[in-house]
Amino acid sequence: MIVVACNTASSLALDVLKQECPVPILGVIDPGARKAAHIDKLKKVGIIARNRPSKAVSYAKRLKDFEPKFLY
Repeated sequence: MIVVACNTASSLALDVLKQECPVPILGVIDPGARKAAHIDKLKKVGIIARNRPSKAVSYAKRLKDFEPKFLY
């Protein structure tokens, strides 16, 4: 198993890594997005990401995957 413990790498390369590597790969975006999707009753979550809009977009997409009522 490989853990991609970097938000930037998780948001930009995780899908490719999962396709190319024969071992399980985990990123750091899914756990936070999953938790936020299940605890926020108003379906509004603020996302703070440094320097890369792709990080915020990655979290927003995963939030929507876990809870379709989220808007982004």
